[in-house]
Amino acid sequence: MMTRAFPEPVVLFSRCLGFDPCRYNGAMIHESAVEQLKPLVVAETACPEVAIGLGVPRSPVRLVEKDQVIRLIQPDTERDVTDDMM
Repeated sequence: MMTRAFPEPVVLFSRCLGFDPCRYNGAMIHESAVEQLKPLVVAETACPEVAIGLGVPRSPVRLVEKDQVIRLIQPDTERDVTDDMM
């Protein structure tokens, strides 16, 4: 019987899910589902907050509705990072 070789799927993970301690508080989340997937896929990672220049650790960002529009705000600093994240 012929075995067909399939390419490994590419999966995008948040970098803080078992790859890098880049959460707002400098921690990394250990998620068993991610650990089970790692050997089966090509893992690509991203941390959008770090990519736009927010440090580690950092004040968390939150989705906030302002004038009926959802914005991404860092409440401690009142910084609006919506456009940077786009």
